[in-house]
Amino acid sequence: MINSSNSYEKAMARLAEIRAENEIIAEKRKKDVYLSYPEIKEIDSKLRSLIGKIISVALDKNSAGLIAEIKRESEALCDRKARILREAGLGEDYLDGVYTCRFCRDTGYLSDGRSCSCLKQLLEEEKAKSLRLSGIDLAANGFDSFRLEYYPPEHRDRMENILNVCKKYASGFSRKSINLIFRGGTGTGKTFLASLIAASVSESGFDAMYLTLAEHIALNNKKKY
Repeated sequence: MINSSNSYEKAMARLAEIRAENEIIAEKRKKDVYLSYPEIKEIDSKLRSLIGKIISVALDKNSAGLIAEIKRESEALCDRKARILREAGLGEDYLDGVYTCRFCRDTGYLSDGRSCSCLKQLLEEEKAKSLRLSGIDLAANGFDSFRLEYYPPEHRDRMENILNVCKKYASGFSRKSINLIFRGGTGTGKTFLASLIAASVSESGFDAMYLTLAEHIALNNKKKY
């Protein structure tokens, strides 16, 4: 088991792709509006110029009156721009940007620093994808699906104890958790129990994958060398 950094990186990469796609849409909107309503292009140019003026005079102690005048001019230009957009049936915020998530504007984080629900959803999708690639179906698995009646009566108590150990391990899993080693013959439930643990800890915010011993050794050697 590893932590969720890999899923986080993939989720953030997906958000970056979303932002890039929306920026293309926003740029096309601006070009179309500029073509159809040249006055808006002129207004935007004047607004950029006014911002430059404010920056240039901001450090001057005697610039308060000039700054107030620039702000009034800027507000008048913004009002004119909004009126043109309204009359065109586009909405005042049509050129403000295109965002798939209106809460975080596709950054993954809210203004107070908390993770946005869209990022949490992408993380869950990435973790579920990782499990599926490892041969684990997150939706289908669950400890309730482990059927003790499939075992001979004389083995059920032992298997119930093993099942309870796995449940406890999964519910309390952390980065400091010790390893569990499953031993037994073919068809005794080792792989299935491991997949149930993987699915459970994934829901708690960890990445998980199922590897054979040979695959695990090969992966460690690759990281080492």
